[in-house]
Amino acid sequence: MVEKTNIVKVDVYRSSAVVTRRGSLTLEAGRNTVYISGLTVSSLSDTVRLRFSGSVKTLDINYISALDVEDSERPETADIEKKIRDIDKELEICEKIQELRETNADFTSRSDVSVEAQERVINELPKQLMSLYERTTELRETRKKLEEELSRLQAVRNETVIKADLGVEAGGQYDFELQYVEQNAGWMPLYEIRYHSEKQPLEVIMKATIRQGTREDWEKVSVILYTGNPTVSNTLSVLEPSTLSIYAPRYARANGMAAGSRMMKMACETASMVEDACVEEPVFYEAAMDHAVVSQEETMTSYELPGKRDIIHNSDGNSAELQRFEVRAQYKLLTVPPLDTRCFLIAVIKNADWPLPAASAKIYIKDAYAGQVFVATDPEKEEFELSLGVDERISVSRKVSPEKVSGAFLKSTKTKQCEYKIRVSSKVSDPLSVIIRDSIPISTDKSITVETGELSGAKFDENEGFLTWEKTVSSTAPVEIRVTYAVSWPKDKTLNQN
Repeated sequence: MVEKTNIVKVDVYRSSAVVTRRGSLTLEAGRNTVYISGLTVSSLSDTVRLRFSGSVKTLDINYISALDVEDSERPETADIEKKIRDIDKELEICEKIQELRETNADFTSRSDVSVEAQERVINELPKQLMSLYERTTELRETRKKLEEELSRLQAVRNETVIKADLGVEAGGQYDFELQYVEQNAGWMPLYEIRYHSEKQPLEVIMKATIRQGTREDWEKVSVILYTGNPTVSNTLSVLEPSTLSIYAPRYARANGMAAGSRMMKMACETASMVEDACVEEPVFYEAAMDHAVVSQEETMTSYELPGKRDIIHNSDGNSAELQRFEVRAQYKLLTVPPLDTRCFLIAVIKNADWPLPAASAKIYIKDAYAGQVFVATDPEKEEFELSLGVDERISVSRKVSPEKVSGAFLKSTKTKQCEYKIRVSSKVSDPLSVIIRDSIPISTDKSITVETGELSGAKFDENEGFLTWEKTVSSTAPVEIRVTYAVSWPKDKTLNQN
């Protein structure tokens, strides 16, 4: 007989889980051979652990197919298969009855039936057809459930069971725990970030989406989430010597210029901000949820979820709220015209105030959904920028003037004059501070020179070619910026700009 086990607890890591099941065995004094179910196709058999409530010796453990176990109580599939055949036969009969009734109700070529009889048949026909429809629908639903049960039983017959030889001094009932690592499970963090006003901190809600594909539902189980992943190799890195050598290229070639398009692109594709409604509406409050108990372990953080949970196989995931807190932020308006002429509301956050793993985040502006972004800190910087959405109060345009290329006949270089103009305007009368980022190209070849001209007071990063302005704009005071520069290069070479 195969002893069944029930899942009571799961420790879920980012891409795996440790599953704990419990069961009970009746053992006789001496040596006993038992069969224990519970392992899945994706469980790791080399991680299996058996624990017992009493003094039990594990003499031997093997993993075999359930088909190899002599078990008179194993669920048989023949009865279900017979029920499915009976349903198919009844469905066939129902279809023939429907055809027969529809044929009998056709009086176009018959004159031996009275008008009263025709009316009676025609009036009864809809009820009869509806009754047949309801019956066939019921049969098909029953057939679907039987097929699902048949599939489940066939999977049980093909599952791996534990064959354990156990030794006890005294016979009796022994409770036990079965524990193993499940590969087809994990969880992902997900944030909700809420912006209320420029004078308030960001409200951050950290959630988790738990998923599992083990072909069974985890019902009423205790759940602890861990930020680490025990399946990742923990092999220590070995430092190798660093060497230098001379590189001899096969041919010489001008590298051209590294353009300012290497600037960081705003990653947010979000909806516009919305204004507060003027009509009075009922006030609704978000349902309160119990938070997880957060603990800092030696190598990772754990979140113990309150109560028992159901985590359904192959569902979209079970959502749980882990913690809720506030994050201090500095709010700014930012536009990067060469990449996107929209203006974004951003939050500048210190890395130390965001000790959370990288994950997607849903952004809400005053309870209005504004889009989704990916949040990840930059370990090389003290702070990072988080896009909160497009601010439609600001309009931005960027126009590039035609280039003027010159080169004297006797000179060995060509020169081109470049110019672009940026205009930033506002739809509101209140002054708004806007950060504007653009660039001019930088040379990566000593034969190419870049000479700056008009920069309109920009903060200029000579190493990267980045230009930054912080301007105040209103509906009555738009901002106009003009940038000029000149590029010179050998006349016999082709200029390449990336």
